[in-house]
Amino acid sequence: MISKRIFKTLFLLLFLFSSLLFSIDKVQANTIVELDESHLSDGYVSTNLEETKNSAYVIVISKDKESYNYSVVDGGKYPFILGNGTYRIMIGEKVKGNKYLSILQKDIKVDMKDETSAYLQSNKAIDWENEDSRILKKAKELTKNSKTNLEKAKAIHSYITKNYTYDNKKAVRVSKDYVPNLKDFYKIQKGICFDYATLTAVMLRSVGVPTKLVKGYDSNNPNIYHAWNQFYDESTEQWVTIDTTYDATVKASGKKIKFKKSVEDYIVEKAY
Repeated sequence: MISKRIFKTLFLLLFLFSSLLFSIDKVQANTIVELDESHLSDGYVSTNLEETKNSAYVIVISKDKESYNYSVVDGGKYPFILGNGTYRIMIGEKVKGNKYLSILQKDIKVDMKDETSAYLQSNKAIDWENEDSRILKKAKELTKNSKTNLEKAKAIHSYITKNYTYDNKKAVRVSKDYVPNLKDFYKIQKGICFDYATLTAVMLRSVGVPTKLVKGYDSNNPNIYHAWNQFYDESTEQWVTIDTTYDATVKASGKKIKFKKSVEDYIVEKAY
């Protein structure tokens, strides 16, 4: 869990990027940007970026007044995690400070074969395809005898909650732009909720389980920003809430844990 102040600052900055893109006129830029739309039915769009100057870019993916922002890289994958429908895609080039120049705007109609497929993809937030091979091997090993998503989730949940501990000192000093380094987390087996939730998502997605990395608040601790997960149970066609951070702490105290959490106990702000 990380302080509300730190993450609120981060998200305000991200939303500011989105609003700035709307406020600046579209002009010709010294960059060639293309959207690869060949994987829309799989739940994502990717970018081909030919730079003619050293610049930074942000992509904003919006639907029904909700937006997600990502840094743009060549070959990057950006998921349609708001379900089927029409999305507005915008790409902005950083010009100065937090100001962005809109260089591409496009509306795309998305009709995924399976809306859960967006939560299987490897992307900047959950880059399981390029993650430490030891993590992927461990996930495969843990689930080798598992046949369903529920069985796979329980196996990975059991491993993480048994072997990893919460780092209170890290939670106090973590920066607003913190990004988990799973290679380090896997090695030292100690971290914060963002580390736990990212590792859980990476491991589950790598073995074919649609998984969300969710950010928001625990209803019982509304002043502490938190991260947890939801995975898709194909037998019930429902998303199941799990919290490896909380359960690792409870298990360490010798108490029994409840694998499935109540949706009412969490306040969702964003789900990746």
